[in-house]
Amino acid sequence: ALERLLRGHGHAASDIIHFTDYVVERGSDKHIAYAASKVALDNMTRSFARKLAPEVKVNSIAPSLILFNEHDDAEYRQQA
Repeated sequence: ALERLLRGHGHAASDIIHFTDYVVERGSDKHIAYAASKVALDNMTRSFARKLAPEVKVNSIAPSLILFNEHDDAEYRQQA
């Protein structure tokens, strides 16, 4: 049903944007389930893009840490 709605706009553009995480690229030993869910979302984004192209643009945004806390040490900042 959603596919019909997305493709049914005639000349109007349709977009899907997923918010994922940089953890997709490197994994996580502390947040395994979270990392696995983001990898699944990454795959779903790619699959939707293949299925719905060219009428619907499907992308993901993977923000990472952009601000540090004042107590974050140099090692943590380098690792991030």
